[in-house]
Amino acid sequence: MAKIEIDSISMEELEIKIKQWVREVLSEQQSAFHNSSKPMNAREAADYLGMSKGTLYKKTATQEIPYIKRGKVLLFHKEELDSWLESGRKEPVQKVMEETVQRSFIRQIRGKS
Repeated sequence: MAKIEIDSISMEELEIKIKQWVREVLSEQQSAFHNSSKPMNAREAADYLGMSKGTLYKKTATQEIPYIKRGKVLLFHKEELDSWLESGRKEPVQKVMEETVQRSFIRQIRGKS
């Protein structure tokens, strides 16, 4: 990491440098976490998803959430949980309304041609 001389740098420049450094550190930590192929246990998965362990178990019982069972132990891969979360994404109402209006307009144009 480069040294910074505080005497020759403005507060704005120092703030920018600190933000860049924090972003780099966070990016490295995220990258290390994402590259980890070690599955999470139920507690880690529940914490990651922001739900109780009981809710997580209910979702596994109904096969609503991806998991691996090894004996009595449930394991979860972060990538699969991320995909599961994304599959439940709902479009904002404004976007859905705009797309509906666009489709309706296109149908009207095609009908008149």
